[in-house]
Amino acid sequence: MSKRSGQAGSVRLVGSKWRGRYWRDVPGQAKREHPSVLLGEKSSMTKPEARSKLKEIIDAEGVNTPEHLEKALKPVVTFNHVADAWELKRVPQLKPSTQYTAPMLNRKYLRPFFGQLAPSEIKTGVINDWIANLGSKGLQPKTVHNLWKQFRAVMNWYAQQNDEPKRAWYPTLPTIAEGEQRWFTQDEVRRIVEAAQGQYKVLFHLAAYSGLRSGELAGLHVQDLDFARGVIRVRRSVWKGMEVAPKTRKGYRDVWIDSTTVQMLIEHLSGRTAGRIFQSRVGTPLENRDICPRSAVLDGRRAIVIVLKEALCEVFRVTNVESATRTTSQNVSVKGHRELDGGPGLT
Repeated sequence: MSKRSGQAGSVRLVGSKWRGRYWRDVPGQAKREHPSVLLGEKSSMTKPEARSKLKEIIDAEGVNTPEHLEKALKPVVTFNHVADAWELKRVPQLKPSTQYTAPMLNRKYLRPFFGQLAPSEIKTGVINDWIANLGSKGLQPKTVHNLWKQFRAVMNWYAQQNDEPKRAWYPTLPTIAEGEQRWFTQDEVRRIVEAAQGQYKVLFHLAAYSGLRSGELAGLHVQDLDFARGVIRVRRSVWKGMEVAPKTRKGYRDVWIDSTTVQMLIEHLSGRTAGRIFQSRVGTPLENRDICPRSAVLDGRRAIVIVLKEALCEVFRVTNVESATRTTSQNVSVKGHRELDGGPGLT
């Protein structure tokens, strides 16, 4: 097929009508189509005139152009091919947690819907149908937003590899409700810490008064503590037993702690000058499965990192052990308080 110089098609008389046939390439298929087209009545045109009309049809389709042939010979690229390349080339450059979750999200939510579609076929209307499908499965608006971000990352990476501009879509995403978190009082936090045992008493107290994520707490080393200044240097986190970088660039920060917390840490370390501050019995990093079962249950909720930060009159609240946000008791945005303790805001 690559040596074909062109085709003129064939014309024959069927009853009283001239009909023409020619070969047409189908992208992604080895077998070509052989359509039959009506050219006209025998009474109104001669066979040479019928041949000329068929040639006009062939030329209009561009069947004989080199561009058409090249396109026909090139395999069809679908979203599955794009996702395969993204997972092979881009995902290994991302954080271990993303390397673990991104392929699973593709497999469960993106590939079943977009898999067989060519990138050029994915328009805003198609994406809105996908969003509606996710909503029908009971996914929360925040989850839908996160899946949309991953889809966009995959597609824009593919466009970048082909020196193409970023694709622009205009989907209708669900609204994320701003639900009010429950705040724990100082007394409730005291009861949480008192209910804990061993190193977890110190861990929960430190979590409450520092606002560190659970992975950041598990990643703390003795060398990260500056008792003289009352500062903890956050330089790493722990994910599935591995020490990794903090969640974001702003995760690298110095966190101030009060003198009571400093004294608790000194007593907990008992003279140790190296190693992890909190660890399992065999010296490995703690994981969520080690921490969560030991968390005190208060009013039916797991209370781990929620406390009134007395020095700054700030309330720390969390929805789980991996993310923390801050507000004041007057519900002032965290952005207005990032300079108070000299550290970045928590996300």
